[in-house]
Amino acid sequence: MGGARSWQAVIGVGVALALLLPPMAAALRYSGKTDQIGGPRVELHMKGRGAVQKASIQWTARCGRGGTRHGTVRLRDFDRRGRSSFQEKFNGHVNQGKTKAKVRYVFFGKREDSDSYFGTFRLVGRYQRGNDDLGNCRTRLVRWTADLDSPD
Repeated sequence: MGGARSWQAVIGVGVALALLLPPMAAALRYSGKTDQIGGPRVELHMKGRGAVQKASIQWTARCGRGGTRHGTVRLRDFDRRGRSSFQEKFNGHVNQGKTKAKVRYVFFGKREDSDSYFGTFRLVGRYQRGNDDLGNCRTRLVRWTADLDSPD
């Protein structure tokens, strides 16, 4: 009988602790599109109604020597991040396969209400493949919106 009481005590303590701990925040995802042709995607991920933990945006840039470049910016770290907005400014070198680039971008987002975000994105880059200068490419000011995905 002593063993049964011990297990009941352990289970009772476990239940009491579970009731005292705050519930785990559900992971939320907001997804939407940009106003660029074809509507490239934007996604935001967060825990509960807190600050954005991850963000990604697809983009298309026109290049000075003709043609376009496409890419996706994926973020986990932000210059500024709060419960109602985030911003990342980047100025540095990136590699896209055999192409190297000196890139500057600003990715900004703001909570509109509990179910949606909106923001802007702008990128300028100078691209080079080997010794060939591919020229400057830039997006215009890209506007985007993202709505809370419904749970499956």
